[in-house]
Amino acid sequence: MNPEDSISVILFFVAFITLISGYLFRFKPPKTINFIYGYRTKRSMSGQEHWDFAHLYSGKLMLILGAVLFFLALLSLFVKIQLEEPFLGLLAVGIFVIGMAIVIYKTEKALKKTFDNKKA
Repeated sequence: MNPEDSISVILFFVAFITLISGYLFRFKPPKTINFIYGYRTKRSMSGQEHWDFAHLYSGKLMLILGAVLFFLALLSLFVKIQLEEPFLGLLAVGIFVIGMAIVIYKTEKALKKTFDNKKA
């Protein structure tokens, strides 16, 4: 495998995992709040309604992120980035981490907006 292909492999892998996670969260979320798996934050675990909302919302965002990562993986097959191999891997992982940070931020913001307004 060429060093330039490492970014493609990593992006395809994380795209696949993100798409599966997004599908599961969106269409087959955990039924009840648990400490084993799911979108587990203090806000999402504060009630069943919060838990259900967080999974639907974050699942949708993860499906979008997975599609973007898949597109970037395809693009990386044709557009070669001139970096050393370790930096290509770090770039791919960095893209994923930033994407997941956005998913978490937007989900938490939506939880706050949706449920803090219901208290008033």
